Amino acid sequence: MPSTPLPQHQRRIIRRLLKVVPGEQTNRGPSNEVAAAVVLMAATVVALVWANLPESNYHEVWTTQFELNFDSVSFGMDLHHWINDALMALFFAFLTLEVRREIEMGELRDRRRAAVPVAAAVVGLALPAALFLLVNMGTGAASGWGVVVSTDTAFVLGILALVGRRMPPQLRVFLVTLAVADDIGALAIIALFYTDDLEVIPILVAFAALMFIALLRRLGVWRGAVYLAAAVVVWVALYESGIHATLAGVAIALLLPIFPTSADHVDRARRLMSAFAQSPSPDFARQAEDGLQRAVSVNERAHRRLLPYVSFVILPLFALANAGVHISGPVLRDAFTSRLTWGIIIGLVVGKTAAIVLTAAVARRLRPGSLGPGLGLSHIGAIATLSGIGFTLALFVADLAFVDSTTLGRAQIGILSASLIAAAIGTVFFRVLDRLERARPHLGTRLAEPVDQSRDHIRGNVNAPLTLVGLRQLRVWFLCLNQRDS
Repeated sequence: MPSTPLPQHQRRIIRRLLKVVPGEQTNRGPSNEVAAAVVLMAATVVALVWANLPESNYHEVWTTQFELNFDSVSFGMDLHHWINDALMALFFAFLTLEVRREIEMGELRDRRRAAVPVAAAVVGLALPAALFLLVNMGTGAASGWGVVVSTDTAFVLGILALVGRRMPPQLRVFLVTLAVADDIGALAIIALFYTDDLEVIPILVAFAALMFIALLRRLGVWRGAVYLAAAVVVWVALYESGIHATLAGVAIALLLPIFPTSADHVDRARRLMSAFAQSPSPDFARQAEDGLQRAVSVNERAHRRLLPYVSFVILPLFALANAGVHISGPVLRDAFTSRLTWGIIIGLVVGKTAAIVLTAAVARRLRPGSLGPGLGLSHIGAIATLSGIGFTLALFVADLAFVDSTTLGRAQIGILSASLIAAAIGTVFFRVLDRLERARPHLGTRLAEPVDQSRDHIRGNVNAPLTLVGLRQLRVWFLCLNQRDS
């Protein structure tokens, strides 16, 4: 179907307007993943150095009280809990938004393609926990088994982007699917096993606010500010109820609207922008901006807005507030003679690696080709070793599971040690694979699934030598038009 090229002045207007509209994850490329991992590591190092300075005020800073006062009503926590309970709610919302998107429109939509990494994630939750419980059987530390179940996606993606540049593209798809399924399991474990005593009335208030969000979704409300106001009510109510307040982010993100951008959305946005181009005015500019906003779901807009804050503010602040472990000879001797520390190291480094590799090996044996084109057990093994990096969620669960400072310190040392060991082994593994990949012929570009004209947005002749398909976002749609016009 032929398309009419947009005039140059209209394309300039679209470029300006598109800056305010979230599109595909264009800013989550390898360079940004590396930068996010570097910032997170730097915050961890700063926390460790700060906590071990002579006469350090590290712990005093994070126990500083901050209160919000509204007439006779006050609400306050110390700085540590503002980060762990409030900011981390945004982190969990971010993870859940990504999970929803992958299930609705991404890698987890195709069950056959997602089967192996999802199965590996499930075994990767169970086997590390079993090893941890085996090591800590009969001790009070056994309640911390949830520490070893989750992988730190940000660190693993950053290291993969840094050392896995010559790996098959399908390896990153496998990792993302594995991480999403892993996150689902970790969030469920936190909700079920690490919740305090419950208060009924705040739970009812939170439930009512969640139903209000569901009603907004059903009515087709697309403005994010309305959802944000209801989300604040949900968070405060859950905090007062005894349920860990971070789970408010999960509940809210599950209810936010998500849909692929349709051809009708694209056509409507184009008409509004054409009207603005013909008669520039504040009213037409507002309508054109609203048209672009309506075309992208609240889920994807929220995910895009949260991405830089999660990567470069929330996670580094969390590391800064939680990774400050006092390290000395007696402390290290105590930790490395503790079953808790070794249970964490064995669970993350050995359990995660063995679970993912064994699952992939069994799947390949039962169904050849199930790993995807170009992937072998060596690639899966490299990813499996990196999956032992359990930094962020591991520290989070440790803070929930252990109240005693000595026990918490042992757990933190175990988490840091396991993450360092997994990162080192994984990096060496990838360096070896990188040398092997240089000698292999590169695979041609292949579509992982066939073109579906009822789902993929196609402009122009479908029999053309080069076709760009799957335009779920206006940004990509405009780039396609720009290429055709040029």
